[in-house]
Amino acid sequence: MEWISVGERAPEVDENVSSEDVLVCGTQIKAIGLEGVRLTTIGWLEKNGWHFVGENQGIGNRLEPVTHWMPLPEPPSVTGYTESER
Repeated sequence: MEWISVGERAPEVDENVSSEDVLVCGTQIKAIGLEGVRLTTIGWLEKNGWHFVGENQGIGNRLEPVTHWMPLPEPPSVTGYTESER
């Protein structure tokens, strides 16, 4: 998978008002000691802008501006495990 510039295109926002979760890259603006650092995290796009895992609990990354994104890969298949082992 390749990074996609947000200037080129954004993830599609569906009728439920948000995109699928994607991997995003941007500059950290809201973390002690990490301001200005380029980071990647899981996020999604809504009509009112980007949102990130953990942001409402005060533990998430706040990246501004988001410059690139890419779809998440398919999860690995799990075989040979019983339900209690997962």
